[in-house]
Amino acid sequence: QQQQQQQQQQQLQPQQQQTSSTEISSPPREGKQMDKSVLVVGMILFGLVSAATPLIKFSDDLHNRKIISATISGLMGASFGAVYARFQSCLWQTLPPDADLANAMGFASVPKVCGCGIGSFVAGLLLDLYRVPKDPLQHVSVGGYWAISLLCTVSSVISAVLLIRLKIG
Repeated sequence: QQQQQQQQQQQLQPQQQQTSSTEISSPPREGKQMDKSVLVVGMILFGLVSAATPLIKFSDDLHNRKIISATISGLMGASFGAVYARFQSCLWQTLPPDADLANAMGFASVPKVCGCGIGSFVAGLLLDLYRVPKDPLQHVSVGGYWAISLLCTVSSVISAVLLIRLKIG
């Protein structure tokens, strides 16, 4: 009986080693074109929705502004979520099979965080440039929001074009 148990354990050990090595390696590279195309469409949709954000100003009715704002926010959240979820998958697919995954993923998180920080800083500067002069409440003119929307749209489209040219796998 002990001999049978030892034989079973010996048979299981190579299987366990195989499983642990596949867990460490990158995920399968199936569906990479689908991930990439969904990512590109999401990026372009995000850019278009960003461009539409200042259109809220053109409605005089507060109720309509709330509806437009909620619709734009929902579309922006959905497109951003789709892009963010697919980005990780595409990132995994660009890594070579022998890559050190921990270092690669740690390094990849740095540009994402830097992009958020730099983007917020630039948006703040743009809004500061469009502050209404001599306004005690320091309102920002609509031009500032147009500038931010245009910057988001241009950045999204440029990113999508760069991604289209990127070869995955």
